Amino acid sequence: WLLNVDYLMPPFKSFTKKDVKNIYLRKEKKNSKNSFVKLGEGAFGNVYLGTVVFKDGSRKRVAIKDFKFSLTNGVAQKYQKIITELRKISLEYDASFPNRNLDVAKLFPKAAMLKMSDEKGTRWVMASQAFWSKNKGNKTINNGFALNKSNEKEFLWMLLKMVEKGYSSYDIFVPGKRGEIYPLDIDFALFSKKLKSSEDKAKSLLSLLTRYAVRNTNNLKNADIHYRYYVKELLTLDVSPALRKQILKYFSKMFDNYKKKVINF
Repeated sequence: WLLNVDYLMPPFKSFTKKDVKNIYLRKEKKNSKNSFVKLGEGAFGNVYLGTVVFKDGSRKRVAIKDFKFSLTNGVAQKYQKIITELRKISLEYDASFPNRNLDVAKLFPKAAMLKMSDEKGTRWVMASQAFWSKNKGNKTINNGFALNKSNEKEFLWMLLKMVEKGYSSYDIFVPGKRGEIYPLDIDFALFSKKLKSSEDKAKSLLSLLTRYAVRNTNNLKNADIHYRYYVKELLTLDVSPALRKQILKYFSKMFDNYKKKVINF
């Protein structure tokens, strides 16, 4: 099933219109006509494994998000704007941390909005780098990132910069049940209101760090240690005075509130 690329929004240089020949969804079985490799499903769309074929003959594995609703050109442009902003943050990180481990996969994958036509009609989809594997049942699954020493600085940096731009930290990275991180869930960033005050931004940052700390351990004592460590590392970054003040004000309250409410993340 080939998807004809009608238009590819800039500035994703790897997927410019002039370089792409076509893009198609990967099938579960070689001779299957209707069964495609599904990586996941959310409230806004299904994610499939696909392949981009470039005019030079090279191929690139991608994840294709097929939305459950029709996107207007305006909405698609808003998605691309967010992708572009996040890409800039990622590039800023490279410039600020030139000695980063380049062998470690970046937490924000390359992505772009594509307008494609197939038997279902013409519609916008989002294509991004695919990170997948087979589980014990030989089912294709979308891989998350484990938060560890090799990428935690990048993770905290990107959270900080996203929040500074007004995006809720819940919007971009989704914490999995086992502490893994699934990037590029930007649907809610598109439809939710932007954060404005330093207080709201601090609470957003601390709330997500609480969730990761809890999911990376099996008891509250260890989670508290992880949480305080994340906050300490966050404050070593270039945090504005106003945001730093609010982080220091709320960092203990956020975790205490978790313990009181006994929320299961």
